[in-house]
Amino acid sequence: VASQVVVVPGAERLQKILPQCEQVSLDRNRLFGAWTREISSYLKDPWTVWSFLAVFLVGSVLRVLELFRPVRYDEAYTYLFFAMRPLYQGLSDYSVPNNHLLHTLLVFLSTHLFGNTLTALRLPALAGGLLMMPAVFAVTAALYNRFAAIVATAFVACAPPFIEYSVNARGYTWQAVFLLLMIWFATRIPGQEDARLDWAGLVLAAVGAIYTIPTSVLPVAGILFW
Repeated sequence: VASQVVVVPGAERLQKILPQCEQVSLDRNRLFGAWTREISSYLKDPWTVWSFLAVFLVGSVLRVLELFRPVRYDEAYTYLFFAMRPLYQGLSDYSVPNNHLLHTLLVFLSTHLFGNTLTALRLPALAGGLLMMPAVFAVTAALYNRFAAIVATAFVACAPPFIEYSVNARGYTWQAVFLLLMIWFATRIPGQEDARLDWAGLVLAAVGAIYTIPTSVLPVAGILFW
């Protein structure tokens, strides 16, 4: 009986891809496991948890209190000339650097979901301003210690410039969040045997920062050099 070998198209390529997919899955599980252990260590420290929550609450209140002040020129220009236009036009027009592209996308989504209101206009910037606080905490804890992280978070929560950015419908808070994430991933890479996912996170954070505001290329280069 003559045996026939059936060759499935792409089988060899699939055999090469499957081990890589398995490795990515192992790396992902290892990374999530490390994050879970790190978060658990914080939750077991009541002083850190309650101090951070108190600081975060104060920072949130200070930002919400400033949320409904009159619209400023750059906010109005961003919305009228970019965010309220069809998305393909708003994200392809970089005739002036006023267009913070990722922020324009977020404002487009926010105003289409929640209507043409002041809250919807500033919601993306406010979300970025709130995320800055845990991002600063994570970076400072990784570089120094938890006490220093609480102090740094308190400065960010209460400093007038950071409150200003958090209620100004521009992309500065998201730029800061992405750059902080870059630093956080960078602090993790030297201690990892296989840091491919941390490198991926660092690269994605760099892309997010530059896509939000192109001048982010300067701090991104500084972080990579560091």
